[in-house]
Amino acid sequence: MGGAFGGLLASAIVNMDGLGGLAGWRWIFILEGIATILIGVSMVYILPPDLMSAGFLTEEEKRHAIMHFTCASEDSIASNNDAKEANPYGGITASDELETFEMGEVWRGLRDIQTWLTGIATLALIVTLYSYALFL
Repeated sequence: MGGAFGGLLASAIVNMDGLGGLAGWRWIFILEGIATILIGVSMVYILPPDLMSAGFLTEEEKRHAIMHFTCASEDSIASNNDAKEANPYGGITASDELETFEMGEVWRGLRDIQTWLTGIATLALIVTLYSYALFL
């Protein structure tokens, strides 16, 4: 839907050029920024804190989601050789060590050719896609 109506909305907002002494492109940033902030803040109050209190899920869906997250977290824990005990709601327990930030990992990622090739491929794809969408 955003792709279908985004251009029309942006066109209408750009026509606000000069309103309040601001250029039209500034109005796009202001209005879309306000909408993003309002939606983000409202999600804190709308989304449930955990799976068990999600009223929009049936009991079967909750059990399936918990089983899925538990299996995924057990695989992840086992693969890291850090398994102590799996939390029935998914994730690791407080008795497990928390992973900490290490600058060496950042440098390792930046030196990895796969990181650069993936970034270049993504950039090429996005530039092509958006230029095609913009000029047609």
